[in-house]
Amino acid sequence: MAEDHFEEVTIETDDLGRHLNVSNTRQVAERLTGNWPEAHKGALYRKAVKACMDHLWGKNGSDVVRRAFVEAAKEADILVREGRHSLTTTWTETRPGVFEVRLNANAIFLVRQDGARYDVQLPGLGWQKCRSRNQVERLCQDYFETSHPEPVHE
Repeated sequence: MAEDHFEEVTIETDDLGRHLNVSNTRQVAERLTGNWPEAHKGALYRKAVKACMDHLWGKNGSDVVRRAFVEAAKEADILVREGRHSLTTTWTETRPGVFEVRLNANAIFLVRQDGARYDVQLPGLGWQKCRSRNQVERLCQDYFETSHPEPVHE
């Protein structure tokens, strides 16, 4: 398979707090066939695998592979971000179940954890519910970058 490069996609790995940057079709194929969350090998995963196979046979471009990979990563809830961002996210537990999430030194968000759920306080929007740390980070980054993201609806 050719290593056709595309705009970077960042996903979570099995190692807590570690991310993987994927920027070519070979890396997509390796990730899909080597270490994909077993519980998330659904329709979008199969579509991404097919996009890789079609790319191998010259039936589509790397942009199709990237789009399919992003959708599969969203379905598996491992997508951290698309493209390059200079924001570094740091979690600090200030007391049990309460965290400060920092984006560089520029912004601090208050996060409460209740079991596997998270509540994030966003200025002007109040408390927003999230299903994972990954979703918390995306929401905080979106808020910071746009100052008015769409609220999370579950």
